[in-house]
Amino acid sequence: MLTFNQIRALGILGAIAPVAYIIAVVLGGFLWPGYSHYSETVSTLTSAGAPNQEILVPLFTIYNIFVILLALGLYYGVEDKKPLWSSTLLAVAGIGGLALFPFPQDYPQGPPVTFTGTMHVAVAGIIAIVSLAAMVAFGLQLRRNPRWTSYARFSVIMLPIAIVLGAFGAISITTPYAGLAERLSIGSILFWVEILSIGLITRQSKR
Repeated sequence: MLTFNQIRALGILGAIAPVAYIIAVVLGGFLWPGYSHYSETVSTLTSAGAPNQEILVPLFTIYNIFVILLALGLYYGVEDKKPLWSSTLLAVAGIGGLALFPFPQDYPQGPPVTFTGTMHVAVAGIIAIVSLAAMVAFGLQLRRNPRWTSYARFSVIMLPIAIVLGAFGAISITTPYAGLAERLSIGSILFWVEILSIGLITRQSKR
């Protein structure tokens, strides 16, 4: 059992997670001359042979670890019935993000041609599906919790947005605007994580 302050601390780490992700992406593009946020995917920044991995991989690692800790905070921080499925799915998404690092995307960007590149695409797809499932679970499990009803509704609202943007990112992978499409998709997940983190922080403060 965690104390209120410990749960709030996990919420703060969850709020830092999207910030760490954004910093990694922006910094990676800045340090790589010629890299295009518009046309190149985020995974290209840590693809096989990409520069600056010693800086970017730790930042992306922080994001995934903090997402896992946020899942723990949500499990213990929600009163009454614990959101077991949504917390578990969110943690799995973070674990999946860590599992991407042994399987870097093939470079140059395009259809995977190696085993590691294929595994990268497969794991990334699983992370996307699990993240969407976490939204569904959170919306369903907490819709009757008076302290979390607004966040359950927020999850329901974000779900179709994330699905549409995710589909747009998937079908745009071979287009000149692949980077933009992917960032919109990832951005919807980051925004959801940030709002849930803020919810966990504020509710522990009120308690």
